[in-house]
This record gives sequence, structure tokens and C-alpha cells, in this order.
Amino acid sequence: RYTLKNSDKVAGAGSLYGKPAGYTLTYRELVRLMGKQSDNTAFNVVRSLVGNERIKNVITEAGMMGTSLSENETTTYDIGYFFESLYRGNLIYKEGSEEILEI
Repeated sequence: RYTLKNSDKVAGAGSLYGKPAGYTLTYRELVRLMGKQSDNTAFNVVRSLVGNERIKNVITEAGMMGTSLSENETTTYDIGYFFESLYRGNLIYKEGSEEILEI
């Protein structure tokens, strides 16, 4: 479980920004908010927990050459490639892939 702090909040997309500090949710709920609402606060929390280097490594290992975490940019090709790789089971285990695709 994660407890939201005011310093986590990022305005823009998503509903988590409107929740009070002290609000708790699971890590799975954070990922769902990222997927279903493009929730900026959820992404900020997950990014802090996972770390930029690990995210950059995944971007590279996934072959997403047009994606930059530091510039917060990606391409339609990279997104398509990512979801195709996920669907084919090339990124993570089958159950995890199915759950992410369901979101």
C-alpha cells in the first residue's frame, strides 16, 4: 500500500491529484490509474518508487528508440511496438502482460 503525500501531486490528467494527503491505495491501483486515466500523480509516484535509471533501462531493453523519459516524449511507433511486444509475451510473463493489456 502507498500513502499519498502532497508532494506527490502533479496537476493535469487523472483523479489522484484531488485526493487528500494520507489517502492510501495499492501499487496495482497506481498502475491502473496510470493506464486508465493517464494519471500524472500516479506516474509521479511510480516513477519515484521505480527510479529513472530502471525505467530508462526498460525503455532501452524494449527497443523503444523514439522514447525519452527525460523529455517525457514517445512516438506512436514506440507505443505500438511496446503493446505488440507485450501482447506477444516478449516483455514480461504472460499473466502480467494480460493484466496490463486489460488495463
